[in-house]
Amino acid sequence: MKLIRIMSRGTLFKVLFASLAFVIPFGMFWYTHSDSLGFADAGEFALVTKLASVAHGPGTPSYVYLGWLWSTILSLFSHSHFTNIMLFSIVSVAAACSLLYLTAFNFLKRTYPNYDDVYLHLVALFTPLAFASGFTAWYWANNVEVYPFHVFTFALMVYGAIQFNGSRKTSDLVIGAIGLALGLANHHLTTILFIPFLFLFAGRDVFTAPVVAKATPAKKKKADKKSSEITILSFIRSRQFVIFAATTFVVTTFFYGVMMIRASVDLPFKFGQPDNFDRFLFHVSGGAWADKMAAQTEGIIGMRFPYFSWLLMHQYGLFLLLIVAGVVELFRKGWSRMAYAIVGYFLVLQFYQIRLDQTGDSDAYMLLPYFALALAIPFGAAWLMQRSKQAVIILPLFVIAQMLWNFPLADKRDLNLSKSLMKSFDESAPKNSVILISDWTLVSQYYYYRIAENFRPDLVVINYDFKFTNYKIMPIMYPAFYKLIQPEYDNFIKELGAVHPEQIYNTGCDLSTPALSKAYTDLLHKTIAVCNEKQYPMLYDPHAFVYMMQNKLVSPNIFVSGCFVSQNKTPVVNSFAKLPFKWLDQPVIPHEPGAADKIVDIQAMLDFNHRYFDVLGDTADSRITQQSYEKIINLQKEMKENIPYLYRQKGI
Repeated sequence: MKLIRIMSRGTLFKVLFASLAFVIPFGMFWYTHSDSLGFADAGEFALVTKLASVAHGPGTPSYVYLGWLWSTILSLFSHSHFTNIMLFSIVSVAAACSLLYLTAFNFLKRTYPNYDDVYLHLVALFTPLAFASGFTAWYWANNVEVYPFHVFTFALMVYGAIQFNGSRKTSDLVIGAIGLALGLANHHLTTILFIPFLFLFAGRDVFTAPVVAKATPAKKKKADKKSSEITILSFIRSRQFVIFAATTFVVTTFFYGVMMIRASVDLPFKFGQPDNFDRFLFHVSGGAWADKMAAQTEGIIGMRFPYFSWLLMHQYGLFLLLIVAGVVELFRKGWSRMAYAIVGYFLVLQFYQIRLDQTGDSDAYMLLPYFALALAIPFGAAWLMQRSKQAVIILPLFVIAQMLWNFPLADKRDLNLSKSLMKSFDESAPKNSVILISDWTLVSQYYYYRIAENFRPDLVVINYDFKFTNYKIMPIMYPAFYKLIQPEYDNFIKELGAVHPEQIYNTGCDLSTPALSKAYTDLLHKTIAVCNEKQYPMLYDPHAFVYMMQNKLVSPNIFVSGCFVSQNKTPVVNSFAKLPFKWLDQPVIPHEPGAADKIVDIQAMLDFNHRYFDVLGDTADSRITQQSYEKIINLQKEMKENIPYLYRQKGI
């Protein structure tokens, strides 16, 4: 009570609405979260935050090490790293929503001082709720990924920059610098692309330009522009800019420095080895993923544009009307720099994304520009309230409508991906199996469950290139098995390192020389011989087996064990043929690019199962498998309609 008496009415309202801007999104995200890891890199990020290890390039060290610290602290209350790191994602976006409320309220207060504070608080509150209830924001907010934390870094940067624009306080500038640094040490590309727009806030207050008189528009605009440019140049030469640059540099360098230190430590899972300057530059520039990111294909823009338009509609729906009205209002009021920052950043990222031949999590790249678009909503609402203050009632109606529209897509309670995959994995793998896997989702999630939860420690599970994301994983994870194949494994690593030195520390294995191909073949044959000698069942996922068979590395003898193929007879497991995966029936799957590879993998394995049951004369299981196969084919037809670029002819 004493605290309430001390607070002014305005401060009390701010605290109340900022809390609502956090609590409401938090409740949405937590209620709809899954108890399983998702697609793409969820298994990897769960693992590297558990070990304080190294993620794939650029390394995202601010997310990895703050996520590790967060989980370590929460482990005092919860022993589940998955739960702790899921909370990290949810809290990150909820905190970003709270910062968005504060940002919206502060510039509404500066730009519309004659409006009643209650209206401004309501408009500012429904701005982050519009963002949080959008499909892309909601879907990624409860994922174990770098992107939720990245939204927080962007919100912090924008909050600090806009506050500094009005206050010119160094403390606000430092807040913005910390947000920028955390973003640069996380997903640096999308942060770097905002820096040109960030400097627009270093000039004169973006909200002080008066409405330009019709008699002298050109003169007034020119004078305003020149004044702002002089202020920006003055800022760059100022002591405040030195503080801004120094804070950004020190915080960014700290996290990348920690990454280099951790890279020098032998860990059971590590992606890359950025422990010296050359390997650090390779890693930070994108590493093994750089070529994929740079790939472009003729016609890809036309194939990706409909999907990204669908994303935008599901992110903002009716709020798009207020965003357009808000941008017009900004230009009309003479606050063009704010409009350029909002629209310019969105267009840059939108064009960047639709021109890439990229799958998986490409929609998550749009989180920051979608957040930027939300900054226009308050101005659209203010424009509407100039005609009728009661029009503010449409904001909660828009939010409720958007929540109801996106709830089926964002509801992940039955998206039991990793739990169902690991259950199928457990049923399909006999004791002491050696398993070669191509599917990234499956192998990365197994490593998480093995290391974090001691799942099936009797198995030797390796990527079909044997060295996976770092050649040291084999001797660290499987020392006994490594000793059995050591000469052949070491020779393979030696030959690969001589031709492609970066690949022994990363994914990728280009067998581009006869000596390298022979070293790989020798290693595979040695592994098969050891399994035969020790009576270890040797299994493959379908893609790995097809690769081996096509390259005549294994015989075409096929035996099936659930979700795996073997060359030796194994116990028949028919549970996989029934597709015991609730996540396949979720409404979001036909719109989820990250699911495509896994569904192709399931289709191939069902094909193996069907042929195997036919050979056995097992008509009942053959019929069940055929029904499951048809279900997968129908699902793929939906995905081809919704996400056609995933299924284009690759030319290989």
